[in-house]
Amino acid sequence: MYFPNAFTPDGDGLNDFFGPVGNINAVGSYLLTIYNRWGQQIFETNDPYRMWDGKFKGKLSQNGIYIYKASYRIENSCIIGKDFFAKGTINLIH
Repeated sequence: MYFPNAFTPDGDGLNDFFGPVGNINAVGSYLLTIYNRWGQQIFETNDPYRMWDGKFKGKLSQNGIYIYKASYRIENSCIIGKDFFAKGTINLIH
């Protein structure tokens, strides 16, 4: 599983959401948090199937770089019980 570094929430059906890519079915516990450039939390979910649509308080966020942190546990694969942590930046482009 990995997290892309850019997405385009413009409604064209391609790369409209940010979230994990890969074998999401293998994920047990999960937490994804997204912050803006000022460190304000703008999105959080504990459901790996719920992806960020680029909105904050119902409005599309500005173009730019956002920070994500994710922690998750693999429960259903050959590496059962292993914890992972990912962090990085996302480029929101619309």
